[in-house]
Amino acid sequence: MALTPYFHKNVAMEEQFHRFEAGISLNRIFAKGAVHFPKFTNFAKKNTGLQKDADRCKARSDGESQQTTEKSWIAKASNLSEQREQSTESLMAKSKTVAFVIFTVLSLQLAGFLDQGLREGVGLAHFCVAQGWVSQAAFIALNHFLIGVVATSLLWAFFAWNPWPFWILGIIFALEAATVAWMGKSFADFMMPLTEAVRYLWLFAVGAALYISVHDDEPHCAAKLSRWLRMALAISCAAHGVEALWAAPEFVRLVVIANERWLPFPPTENFAQQALLVIGSIDLIVALLLVSFPKPAILLYVGAWGVVTAASRIFLHPGAHGWFEACLRASLYGLPFLLWSMGEQTPTPSDRVKWGKRGVRTRNPA
Repeated sequence: MALTPYFHKNVAMEEQFHRFEAGISLNRIFAKGAVHFPKFTNFAKKNTGLQKDADRCKARSDGESQQTTEKSWIAKASNLSEQREQSTESLMAKSKTVAFVIFTVLSLQLAGFLDQGLREGVGLAHFCVAQGWVSQAAFIALNHFLIGVVATSLLWAFFAWNPWPFWILGIIFALEAATVAWMGKSFADFMMPLTEAVRYLWLFAVGAALYISVHDDEPHCAAKLSRWLRMALAISCAAHGVEALWAAPEFVRLVVIANERWLPFPPTENFAQQALLVIGSIDLIVALLLVSFPKPAILLYVGAWGVVTAASRIFLHPGAHGWFEACLRASLYGLPFLLWSMGEQTPTPSDRVKWGKRGVRTRNPA
């Protein structure tokens, strides 16, 4: 009984001891916190200042980079504007050369056509008389009317850069070739719409290029014109090649006359036919190269061969008639020079296939 109060007293003392120990440990923690808390606070404040300095530096660097980017974009824009001005000047100079060549070829071709119309009559007028649509007395009026339309279209095209005179002239030349094929009886007459395709197709091409130039840029328009002119030349070259392989009588006579006067070859029809086989094969190959590989050497060959074939008419038809016949074929030797003056404006089909595999697009060069 006497130990019970003591036990209770001891228990109470033990509890107080534990509380005291716990209090000491808490006081130590608080004391440590009181000692170390200013250090933590100063570190946090220092950290915050560094963060603010970093934010200021970042903002400053962002501003400088933005200014640098703006300066670089301004420099690029100025370079692009300078390049555009230089390309515009070159295009303007090139356009003047192209316009001069177009009007020269057009004037020569129409001079030959007007001489033929005044001397023999326009084929369309002959066709109308043969079909009974007009009388023989009205033939002269219709013939002079067509000649007047051709002369007026030439003046219209010269004073106004307009597609309509080129289209009108193209329609007249196309009807001229179609009427000769309709009324003719020989194979050469039947091939006339193809052998003379360059005479009217290039007029349609120039007119179409002038029409789409209103809705498109000049380099793209020049690329289309270059492609159409090459196709027109290729069609005529291929048709002349087929006619040479067929040994057309006019071609045989031209080769025989050339051998008699200038070339050291036998002036026989047998040799002329063998030579025409080689000439026709070369024409077909050149026609393919005009479409797939239009290099300056190919254009030079086509132009030189066009001069030779046109000059042969001068020696075949002596007098002014031969010169006008050579002028009528001005598109055969004038268009290669026109393409050369325009330069390479469009990729060839083989290049388009090759570039298409690489994923390169060159539709709009601007």
